[in-house]
Amino acid sequence: MDREKFGQDSTASFIEGEYVPLPGDEVSYRLCFIPPKYEKTQAIHVNITNLTPEVHTKWEEPPYH
Repeated sequence: MDREKFGQDSTASFIEGEYVPLPGDEVSYRLCFIPPKYEKTQAIHVNITNLTPEVHTKWEEPPYH
């Protein structure tokens, strides 16, 4: 995800799809404000639209160490 577009104070709640996103992947998402102050945003409906050429892991695979 592009942090400059997404925002430093933003979080993603749920990423749809089977692959774990990597830096450089292009994603689509919708932003919604987080209560109670509505100052920070959260990405919702996050989908990877264009994968980078690197090998992507799937969510059900164990993380690399």
